Amino acid sequence: MPLVTFVPPPPARRPGRVRRALIASGAVGAVVVGGVLYTVLPDDHGKGNSASPGSGASTSPGASTGKRTPSTGSDKGGSTASPKATASEAAATTYGLLSPDGIRTAIKAIQKDTGRTMFTDLTVYPEFVSVRAMVSGSRNRYDTYTYRTGSGVTKGIISGSLSGDEKATDLKEYDWDTVPALLAKAEKDLKVSKPTNRYLVLREADSTFGTPAGMMIYLTNEYQEVGYLIADPKGKLVEERPFDD
Repeated sequence: MPLVTFVPPPPARRPGRVRRALIASGAVGAVVVGGVLYTVLPDDHGKGNSASPGSGASTSPGASTGKRTPSTGSDKGGSTASPKATASEAAATTYGLLSPDGIRTAIKAIQKDTGRTMFTDLTVYPEFVSVRAMVSGSRNRYDTYTYRTGSGVTKGIISGSLSGDEKATDLKEYDWDTVPALLAKAEKDLKVSKPTNRYLVLREADSTFGTPAGMMIYLTNEYQEVGYLIADPKGKLVEERPFDD
């Protein structure tokens, strides 16, 4: 089967302007449409054996030997997953690549595949990561790439040049270890009921509007509700925009 290159939704291509665009209802609709088109797919970061997503079955350490496990107290033939293991598997299914290890793995793979170190428009979904990678030796020209677990790095069909107010960045300045806490805060504070999609957008610095670089965490759902928060590159919360119905 030929690889299908994913083109990110319009709001994620210019994260520096997303916050301003969201003020207009039309832009909000664009973000939501881009968001709800994706079904969160599992990214297996679990250790050991587990059942397929949605089956509700999993095994805990020691199940294959018939030994009693401290977390479940079950005997041979009656093992069940521990609450801790179940929560870990659920988090892996929900967030996938949208995690510190997932983001680092994707960036490392793209850097190795392309030999490039400067990027812009990084967008991270649980199931894939897309980015513009600057052509070596150029400050303006870029190619697009997508990383997916299993299939690796794929070059996109879109190439172009940055506009005058756009700047690429070295992703080393971002603290990806803060992403789980930002996601937890988003789930708690953004008032998006039963989110069906979560994603991170890199916000580049914009000298024209005085916008600093940062990270934006979005939550959306099937009812076109959108909420987002903004943090600086080190994960310090800057602004919250909960869904307002």
